[in-house]
Amino acid sequence: MLPEIDHITLRVLDVVGDAMAITTDLNRELVTASATLLDASGNAVGPLLATLLCRAEEAEASFAQAAHRARSIRSELAALQAIGQHDPLTGLINRAGLEERLADHSRSQACFALIDIDGLRRINGSHSVAVGDRLLKVVARSLTDHCSAQLVGRWDGGTFAVLIETPDLRAAAELISSACEAIGAREMKVRESDAPLGGISLSAGVVAVRSRAAHAVIEAVQDQLREAKQRGRGLISVEGTVVTITNADQG
Repeated sequence: MLPEIDHITLRVLDVVGDAMAITTDLNRELVTASATLLDASGNAVGPLLATLLCRAEEAEASFAQAAHRARSIRSELAALQAIGQHDPLTGLINRAGLEERLADHSRSQACFALIDIDGLRRINGSHSVAVGDRLLKVVARSLTDHCSAQLVGRWDGGTFAVLIETPDLRAAAELISSACEAIGAREMKVRESDAPLGGISLSAGVVAVRSRAAHAVIEAVQDQLREAKQRGRGLISVEGTVVTITNADQG
């Protein structure tokens, strides 16, 4: 990523330098022309004004070209930012992107959830990291399908996050519970051996944003997820209320 940023930075400096040069040259010419006009005879005023008009049109065209280059650079920066905020394995928005969106919601009414795959390390050890990666992709797709109107991302490792556009904790918990139940109900197999992987259980924490700063929301939801994991598998901790997921005993 750094070479691209360095290249764009140099191009930005070029645009700024060109714009400054255009402005400096135009200002100098206007000052000189103004002084000349004061001393010019009536017959000389017309040609001088025509020259000034032509020069102003040239400067305007140069500024338009600089603006076009600036818009192009802005588009490239936006594309790089999008790449930098997405998880390469699942294609979901990553933690950095989620934290940025959460900061934007710090004054809005929303809920935030962290969802963790129970026993992912065991699955990686018993089968392989490749099997674990495929499981992550399955969970990512399933969460995206079941939370289609919400922002779903990969937080880290086997943990996913959902930014839910409602202040209603009960509704948010029901959405997360429904998604976890649907994933847990799936009977999965290992592609290489056709051996059953079984059902997958998920644990989750859900909190309301309630105009809290992003770091406070993250700390609160991590506490809720920790509470759910400590109590056992397949539980959702919703700011003081622990909910059992129906299919938690599978897998």
